[in-house]
Amino acid sequence: MREEHQESGISPEITELDQGLETIIEMTESAQIELSSDIQESKQKQSAKNKETAEEVRKRAMERLSQTKAREKEGQESATKKRKMQFDRWEYLKNKEKREESQNKMDVDFREREREREREKTFTEKKHKDLRDLKERDLILREKALNFKMTLTKEQEQRD
Repeated sequence: MREEHQESGISPEITELDQGLETIIEMTESAQIELSSDIQESKQKQSAKNKETAEEVRKRAMERLSQTKAREKEGQESATKKRKMQFDRWEYLKNKEKREESQNKMDVDFREREREREREKTFTEKKHKDLRDLKERDLILREKALNFKMTLTKEQEQRD
C-alpha cells in the first residue's frame, strides 16, 4: 500500500469521501440509463402515435377516394336525371304562367263586377235621391195648393 501511495500519490484506502463519490457516480449512471430508457420509451410511444394518426389519415383519404368514385358513377346516372329535372322545371314554369294568367283573368273579372256593382249602387242612390226630391216638391206643392185653397175660401167667406 505504501508503494501504491508513493507511486500514485493517492491513498489506496477507501474513505467516506471516496464511497460518497462512487455512490454519486453510480446514481448518475443509473439515472442516465433510466433517462435514456424513458426517452426511448417516449420515442416509441410517439412513433406509435404517429403511425396511428398516419393510418387514420390514410383511411380517410381512401374513404374519400371511394366516395369520389361513387359520385362519378352516380354522375353518369345523374345526367339523365338532370335532363328530366330540366324538363320538370320547364313544365313547372309553363304551368305557373298558366296559373298566373288565369289568376289575372279572375282579378280582372272581379274588378269589372265590382265596378258594375258600384255603378248600380250609385244609380240606385241617384234614383232614391231623385224620388226624395220629387216627394219633397210634391209636398211643397200640396202645401202651397192647400194654402192657396184656404186663402181662396177665406176670401170667399169675406165676400159673402
